Amino acid sequence: MKFQSSNLFSFFVLFLFVLSFHLFRDVTQFYWDSNEYWFNSFPQWMFNFPPSIRGYVVSFFFLPVHLFSFLFYGAEIFWYRIYFSLMFSYFFIFVFPRVYFHLFGGFLSPVRVLIVPFLVLLLLPGVVLYPLSDLLSFSFLVVSLYFLHVPSSRSVYFRFFMSGLFLYAAYNSRTIYIFPFVFVFGYNVYCIAKSSTISRKAVILLTFFSGILVASIPQIAINLNSKNTFSPMVITKNPLSTTNVSLFSAQLMWGITIQRYETVIDPNAISPGRYYMDRAGINIFHKEALSIDKVSIPSYFSLLLKYPVDFVGIYGRHFFNGLDLRDGIIYIEDSLSQSSWLSLFNSLLIFLALFTVCVRYTNYSSKGYSDLAIKPTRNSSLFWFFVLISPVLFIVPGAIETRFFLPLHLLLWATIAYKFSWVDAREFLSRHLLITCFSFVIFILFYFSIVLSTMAVPERIDPIYKFWL
Repeated sequence: MKFQSSNLFSFFVLFLFVLSFHLFRDVTQFYWDSNEYWFNSFPQWMFNFPPSIRGYVVSFFFLPVHLFSFLFYGAEIFWYRIYFSLMFSYFFIFVFPRVYFHLFGGFLSPVRVLIVPFLVLLLLPGVVLYPLSDLLSFSFLVVSLYFLHVPSSRSVYFRFFMSGLFLYAAYNSRTIYIFPFVFVFGYNVYCIAKSSTISRKAVILLTFFSGILVASIPQIAINLNSKNTFSPMVITKNPLSTTNVSLFSAQLMWGITIQRYETVIDPNAISPGRYYMDRAGINIFHKEALSIDKVSIPSYFSLLLKYPVDFVGIYGRHFFNGLDLRDGIIYIEDSLSQSSWLSLFNSLLIFLALFTVCVRYTNYSSKGYSDLAIKPTRNSSLFWFFVLISPVLFIVPGAIETRFFLPLHLLLWATIAYKFSWVDAREFLSRHLLITCFSFVIFILFYFSIVLSTMAVPERIDPIYKFWL
């Protein structure tokens, strides 16, 4: 593939741009989750993690920053900027485009591969400026798929081993990635089962399991040390409960009343949290007299079956509010700002991505993917699209933060970057201009009617305590 060698220039351009962006924003203080990941990445905690830690991979990922600082001198924040700029640039130039290309087809060029990372810096800069798990977990999943799908001269055993290792890393970074973990695990087992001989199947399966096992050994040690449990799983617990209620089940219950959540770092803000409530969910809360001691998976599903129409509305609003990027750097710097221009630009990108899909689908129906170097089957593309956005789909019932929708945004932006064609777009519009304009108006009106109704009344007092205690 020609693009691979020519993209060294794109890599250096992106690296310098990201590093300059770091220097321009000059973030020197981390908050909440990012501060916890940063604190746990110091070398003294590597083999003596505090009891509060859940997964270890994110903290381990940032360990080299402190080692560089110790060996070559310089402040940790300086080395963090260089290290993350390198990793970010490598992923978005050499890994993510190739995986997308082999799963979904498209056009790749040194310019096209720069579009997605630039949009990340514009609309979700916080995942670059702060040591957070959102981009890392998705990146680990994509790297796992890279070893499965991108042609390589390396042995099949090495590729399945690395696929298993990075698949577990994705889950360990964010536990919601247990869902793509299950799907990719099943796919790999299915592929291995189709191998030619029994012995070959056994060896490949063993190497895949070995990758998962090697990645899980530190987590087993952490669980033995802090929770007295021999388990490779990331054990999460509801911080508001004295019982062993999982954080996932608590998130499901909180998602009934909370439409979206934003973290505020404005020193003049009344509260570090800004919550947007759902009236239908609050009505269910009052009708059922819900409280923290009723937080469980069975009680959640009983509510789901009892109020199906209400939950469809609640989760539909969750989805659109999750898509609505207006947080700036993820943390709200100005508690009075609504960043409406970011929201408008983001909505235009979403429509453009959907428009690009329609154009490509029309081309596929009429003449196939004759213009694409890779011609994916529609069924396989849909499956892998579902796998990649499954963390988004399964987080929708919880208390939404827009950064949780990062995988979906990246795929939408990649669709624009790697599949949009001016020639095809003009041809499509020449035949469907009226219906396209009508669809655009309907989409914008529907999108903002939901988003603005949610944004109208923010709750300053933490509703988890107000409603759930």
